[in-house]
Amino acid sequence: MEDALTYHLRYEKHDQGEKTITNRRNGKTSKDLRTDDGPMTIEVLRNREGSFEPQIVPKHQRELRGFDDTLLSMYALGLTTRQIPDHLKDSYALNLSPELISRVREEVKELVSEGRSRPLESLYPVLFLDALRMHIRDGSRVVKKSVYLALATPLDGQKELGETRSLPGRWFSFFYG
Repeated sequence: MEDALTYHLRYEKHDQGEKTITNRRNGKTSKDLRTDDGPMTIEVLRNREGSFEPQIVPKHQRELRGFDDTLLSMYALGLTTRQIPDHLKDSYALNLSPELISRVREEVKELVSEGRSRPLESLYPVLFLDALRMHIRDGSRVVKKSVYLALATPLDGQKELGETRSLPGRWFSFFYG
């Protein structure tokens, strides 16, 4: 948000030089958001003329849905549960604990585990197979691996998405996507 305001005003924070515009930074306000994980408070930057429109959380927006997906994608890209809150604090002025990041990750692991253990249909008339090359945390290293995906349609027409990391000799365990 700080970078967006700098771009909007066309001068750096704490810039003591001559400015060509009269609009200036004007502090910040707290904003309470409803998220998938409960309430969250962020700091929103302001300018004197009120013309700054934050892109991350626009004016009058009170909900931030899909935030869990953002946290999980940062983790999948190799950021640790300690680095993610630091990144969010620097980028969005959000103060999240590493414990919250771990809790979100564990909830998703449980959902995937439930989906993998449910029984499969006996017939899938339509089946699409594909693979993604992704950076995945493997212990203390981040390595590039293939994640095999299957999109299947059983007789009732509901699409089901499955994944596995080892294709040969194993059928896919599906979960709803």
